[in-house]
This record gives sequence, C-alpha cells and structure tokens, in this order.
Amino acid sequence: MSQVYWCSGVEQCLAAPSPSAALAQYLLTCTAQLGALTRLVRGSLPDLHRRTLAALITIDVHARDIVDNLIRSDLCIAVLILVNHVCVMLHYSLKL
Repeated sequence: MSQVYWCSGVEQCLAAPSPSAALAQYLLTCTAQLGALTRLVRGSLPDLHRRTLAALITIDVHARDIVDNLIRSDLCIAVLILVNHVCVMLHYSLKL
C-alpha cells in the first residue's frame, strides 16, 4: 500500500509547476517517514511485526532513493529509473 501512496506523491510532484522543488520537499517527507518507521522497529515488537516493518523499510528506502535520483538526474533518465523501480516491485510482489 505504501507504494500506491508513493506513486501518487511522485506523480503529483512531477505534475507540479516546479517538479524539482516539489520532489525535494517529497524527499524530506520520505526521509521523515523512514525515520518514524525506524524508531518503531527499534521498539518492543513481536518478531512477525518487526520482520514486516523491516520489509516495508527496505521498500521505502528504495522509493526514497528513486526520489533522490529524480532530483539529481535528467527527467528522461529519471522516468527510466522510475519504470525500472516499478518493474522490480512488480517482480517482488509476484513472488509473494
């Protein structure tokens, strides 16, 4: 589900009047969300919850890195990175 919200957020940034500024703000949001998840996983949790959060953190780290790459690279290259990311996520979801 987090990927649905992430895709929506990135799409809104790319449609903004200043995509670079919107992506920079979204990168801060992604980083803050990762920080919150990290604090949560460091707390007292059942093993299953900890493993679930670890998987979510891994996915969200990749999503945050994609946003960072979108900011740093040419938009055409960034779109290719985004498509690659979606393909990787689809591959992993089909394995489940």
